[in-house]
Amino acid sequence: MKYRRRNPHGLTLIEILVVIGIIAVLASLLFPALSSTRKAAANAVCVSNLRQIFQLSAVWATDNDGYVPQSQWYVTNLPTRYSNLTKYGLTAKMTVCPASGLQSPTYGISSRLVTSDPQWGPGDVYFWSHGKYKLSLLSPRTIFFSETMKQSWSGKAGAYISAPESAAAPHGNRGNVLYCDGHVEALGTNDLRKIENWAYGIP
Repeated sequence: MKYRRRNPHGLTLIEILVVIGIIAVLASLLFPALSSTRKAAANAVCVSNLRQIFQLSAVWATDNDGYVPQSQWYVTNLPTRYSNLTKYGLTAKMTVCPASGLQSPTYGISSRLVTSDPQWGPGDVYFWSHGKYKLSLLSPRTIFFSETMKQSWSGKAGAYISAPESAAAPHGNRGNVLYCDGHVEALGTNDLRKIENWAYGIP
């Protein structure tokens, strides 16, 4: 009787388990790196969005006697909420931070910069036509735009920062803030909550 010879290239159960273990270790090392890369990419997109918002706001200000723009806050869809800037090239993609987990706009203007004279637009939309201050007269350290928290009553982020507590920090407890000179900084939660950081430089 002839016996079949074992395949010399075959793996034993122990060898297979060792290979699986090695793959598991490599995966555990790789996944955090991928997660860190995704977070860094989301932060880079967010910073780019805010810089583009500043550029469009600066152009808008040039065409509107120097005043900062303002968005309608009673509505949440892009065409009306950011009507001042959509005319200058603002797209839906520019208004959402990838790290927020939201689909609707996530950036809001500081309410300290807007006029206290509300107006009513078509369809009973409550809004401010423009900001209360001229962009060129504000200190470079004045906060212009920031990421905003999701509102419990709407499930969407706010269109303006009515209080420091409404600023969001989706990047590892840090939130990106756009200043009136166009630069962007990441502030920790404690710094985002300091009122003086929002009032600084306002005439």
